[in-house]
Amino acid sequence: MTDSTWDAIVVGAGPAGSAAAFALASAGRRTLVLERRTSVDFKFGELLPPHTAPLVKRFGLDLSGLIELHARARGVVSVWGDAEVREQDFLFNPYGDGVRLDRPRFDAALRERAIEVGATVVTGARVVDVSPSRDGGVEPELVAVAVEVDGLVQLVSAAHVIDCSGRSAVLARMLGSPRIDFDPLFASARRFVGPTASVDRDPFLRIESVPDGWLYTLVVPSGERMVVFHTDHDLDADLDSALAQSVMVGPILDERGFVPVGRVRASPAGGAWRTPLIARGVLAAGDAVLAFDPLASRGIFGALTTGFGAADAVVATADGDDGAIDRYIADVEATTTEYRSGHRRMYASEQRFSDRPFWARRLTDASAH
Repeated sequence: MTDSTWDAIVVGAGPAGSAAAFALASAGRRTLVLERRTSVDFKFGELLPPHTAPLVKRFGLDLSGLIELHARARGVVSVWGDAEVREQDFLFNPYGDGVRLDRPRFDAALRERAIEVGATVVTGARVVDVSPSRDGGVEPELVAVAVEVDGLVQLVSAAHVIDCSGRSAVLARMLGSPRIDFDPLFASARRFVGPTASVDRDPFLRIESVPDGWLYTLVVPSGERMVVFHTDHDLDADLDSALAQSVMVGPILDERGFVPVGRVRASPAGGAWRTPLIARGVLAAGDAVLAFDPLASRGIFGALTTGFGAADAVVATADGDDGAIDRYIADVEATTTEYRSGHRRMYASEQRFSDRPFWARRLTDASAH
């Protein structure tokens, strides 16, 4: 980094960060993106639903092209609420089919589009300090960010900074912005491979409730089947026990000869929220502002929506629209309210395991609202 002053700084180069950087750079703002990682070797398998089409189109991409590069998703198959297997096909969706993503490749493509429109991306950049802007003089002070790259600490600044660093919310935590966790959901994921002579071409995301949580499985573009178990971190339950209780996911693995490879990867997965305006000149987007329970299938959609939304608010504010950031805050708050309502309804629709702690907690939350 040779320049120290920018129009905007984005922390994080995942989908939210790339969306923010793309929107800012496309509007002619000199944009610096700071990404801590230099590479990503693992991501949970994920479906890009059809309704994300308008968002990826803003990058100059389309779902049909992504399907060619990744894999087609034809819908969702679920066992939820009773033992019946239900299929929700994307056949009649106005946007067509979804995409089973190679997440590292998808994230890299979005980041490259941001670079192509003028954003500067620095990897291996660890933010070590941040000082928000303050009122003073004719022009407000800039937000100062101290960042370490290759062992050297450099100070960069901008009128606006957007925290897109995911659930870790680096800037928000440094500035003392509290996070409200909606539930203690935790995800455990493992890759499974089938016999070398066979290829699993299952184009559906499969979701199943079990006594101590719920499972999803998806065949990713590599041909591996990703299986993810969701439960609360304080419960004595694991992926193996969930598969033993399963009537759909477990039998698929057994019948098609899948065996586990690699270690189990675990991470927090519950819904969480924090205020979109962390401090003067500092906004949050993506999982740093609103993290979704994976059951909502809104992770990437939410990341792109808030990434673009925060950047558009920054551009409009710089152009003299004093209400732009307030509208962004209102949009995030409305989305949070709508998400929580739908989240409660979805969990309340599963009554078979109401005597188990995982489900009893969620049914109690639903009945309280």
